[in-house]
Amino acid sequence: MLGELRLAALLGIINAGITEKDWVKAADIFYQATVGEAKALGRKDGGRIAEGYRTDMLIINTMPALLYPLAFPLINVIH
Repeated sequence: MLGELRLAALLGIINAGITEKDWVKAADIFYQATVGEAKALGRKDGGRIAEGYRTDMLIINTMPALLYPLAFPLINVIH
């Protein structure tokens, strides 16, 4: 899934052009990969971590140097 998130981010940058304000936001990509995907499949019990929801969970080790600085964790994970 992380590969697909990264690809979506890169394609969003390529499609939007040079100006950074037009780039697809990491939060929007993550939302579409979780809640948006559940909605597209017609599922009302997926896409969130909450009571009554069916969810797969991914745990990411933030210790590798690739994720530093960890000021924006969602951006680091996606890119």
